[in-house]
Amino acid sequence: MDDQKKIEVKILFFAKARELAGLSECSLKVASHVTYEELCTLIVENFSLGAIRRNFILAVNEEYLSSESILDFKEGDEIAVIPPISGVFQDPQIMAVYVFLLHAVFQALLLFELTELRVSCQDGLHKNL
Repeated sequence: MDDQKKIEVKILFFAKARELAGLSECSLKVASHVTYEELCTLIVENFSLGAIRRNFILAVNEEYLSSESILDFKEGDEIAVIPPISGVFQDPQIMAVYVFLLHAVFQALLLFELTELRVSCQDGLHKNL
């Protein structure tokens, strides 16, 4: 992993991961090609998430990962660290609602970023006229 090009990605922390890391988001340089386990280890070591190491899941660009995932990052990719909410994943209906709401949050973030991009492009256009 050390010989590879490093890519800057955005890390988003939710629930207990946010509490332990003391951040809601930040940037991190990662190798361009890593396994799921390598990525988990890097995140746990950099953000003191050892207490939930075996209990969180990761998503990259709104796609959940499996423990067998091999990742090829590009600049600007987003990694979400999503710990379970204590006890609720035992009920499939509650889990379905949680996943639906999480997806809605990702879409809202994407819409916000696209709106900001459009506004900044329009501002640039007006300045050039």
